[in-house]
Amino acid sequence: MKARVAVALAVLAVSIVAMAMASPASAGVWAWGCMGKLGNERVIFDRNTLIVTESKQPAVKLEQLGNSGSTLETQDGLTFDNLGGNDGLEKSMSFKINDTTGRKLTLIETSSHKTFYRKGHVGRREEYTTKFQKTFRYVFDKEPERTIKMQCIDYVLTTCGGPCS
Repeated sequence: MKARVAVALAVLAVSIVAMAMASPASAGVWAWGCMGKLGNERVIFDRNTLIVTESKQPAVKLEQLGNSGSTLETQDGLTFDNLGGNDGLEKSMSFKINDTTGRKLTLIETSSHKTFYRKGHVGRREEYTTKFQKTFRYVFDKEPERTIKMQCIDYVLTTCGGPCS
């Protein structure tokens, strides 16, 4: 019995030491978003949220939408949840308003032009940044369809395939 306990304690000790010595793995990053004007309103979205607001807040730059930690909020406009948050910049994207009405907004891409592309490295990780000028059909609930031109960004930072150090 004492031998089994000693073996179990030795295995536990080796496991703890191995976990303590392991380097943390860095996850990949994939982030995207767009911003544009629709009449007097600003329309901004990232992989999680779309906002429609008449104010100048939030003060967001295109590069911030290419950051997986961006948080879009508005106090005076409409906020929508992205129904395809893991789909990327697709030809058709749907958003559901963040209230009890269940209204939906759909963006349907009608044209896209790449304006910038950069491939680089961050340590052993590959980094890709692509910017676009996109035109979408803007369809919100039962309102008439409109057209919006947006500046968009798609950002990817790959994993290392193991410890990055």
